[in-house]
Amino acid sequence: MFIKNKTEMMKKETDNELYKKYMDLLSETIVKCVIATNQTYVENLKNKNAFDTAAQKEAFNRTYEAVMNILS
Repeated sequence: MFIKNKTEMMKKETDNELYKKYMDLLSETIVKCVIATNQTYVENLKNKNAFDTAAQKEAFNRTYEAVMNILS
């Protein structure tokens, strides 16, 4: 929800259609990567009560790497 709201706010600040298109693509990519990390990593740890601070950082890093790999 935060990503979508922030994207919409940023898109309202410009008339550049290409910028808006890429903001939408970026937003979709981030959301899909977060969902994938949740399904493949986070849910399993939460079921084991093992989703601690270190695991949260790892989840962030996995999502970040996935987004960066898609964007590059």
